[in-house]
Amino acid sequence: MRSRFCRMICIHAGVFLLAACFGTNLFAQSASLSGRVLDSGGAAVPGATIELLNTETKVVLKTVSDGSGVFILSPLTSGTYQATVTAAGFSTWVQSGIVVEGGQKGEVSPVLKVGTLAETISVTALAPELKTEDSDLSTVTESTLVANIPLDVRNPFQEVNFTPGVTQTSSLTAGMNATTQSTTNTFYINGSKTGEAEIIIDGAANTINYDTHAAGAIPGLDAVKEFRIYTTAYSPEFGHSSGPVESFTIKSGTNNVHGGGWEYNRSSIFDANGFNANTAGQARPSFTRNQFGAQIGGPLYIPKLWDGRNQTFIFGSY
Repeated sequence: MRSRFCRMICIHAGVFLLAACFGTNLFAQSASLSGRVLDSGGAAVPGATIELLNTETKVVLKTVSDGSGVFILSPLTSGTYQATVTAAGFSTWVQSGIVVEGGQKGEVSPVLKVGTLAETISVTALAPELKTEDSDLSTVTESTLVANIPLDVRNPFQEVNFTPGVTQTSSLTAGMNATTQSTTNTFYINGSKTGEAEIIIDGAANTINYDTHAAGAIPGLDAVKEFRIYTTAYSPEFGHSSGPVESFTIKSGTNNVHGGGWEYNRSSIFDANGFNANTAGQARPSFTRNQFGAQIGGPLYIPKLWDGRNQTFIFGSY
């Protein structure tokens, strides 16, 4: 009886974990990829099959072009993709290295040539096309820059200060503090009032009322994949605030398990005394800061119940 009860608890726990992992995709940034399939003469190709492969997770999304050759794949998580387009009587069209950013509406332009499916036309490293779907002005900072900008307090909101059009209120606020949520969102962005920016993490609101739009939570810097700052003319889906929008995308697990732990230490024993302090005969002030953290991500695997490779992934950061 006890073993049966334990088995039921494990099954319910597994179902809960699966629901939680699938649920995160519902709140993910609403990126999409669209296009129109044409033949070499410029005519639409209806009924073409479009497959989009996430090169990190190996997850595949499929759709079919409509009567005008138009297709759309959504929602997508940010990452690098490969698109494959096939249709009867035409060669296979493949484009690799398609980078999709959080909140982006990307486009591809498949042009099929008469031939067999065994023949492949490969396209790589195309220049980005002019964006015509949205009128918003925004700046995205990708994971490489997020990881390499030196920050003394390891607060991802500090990086908002490096975005064009952003002015911090003082050296003690606007992302410069370590943990204080009530003052970390006090930016002047393109002339907006301080504290009016909306914060979004993976599509969900992350602001609370504390005189201004205070940060509900501060994610770990090493958990941030990218962030985008919307300044003007953004779409009605961002309607919670009268100011700009700070949109953060958190990293995801992949088919391989990756993790790490760290300690960031800052101590006055490594610092030289200031010139003015030396002149005045003042001792070097004492200062020590230690910040610890860890993260891990990979496929969701429950023995005898679920193998999440190519399907379901988990990621945690502390």
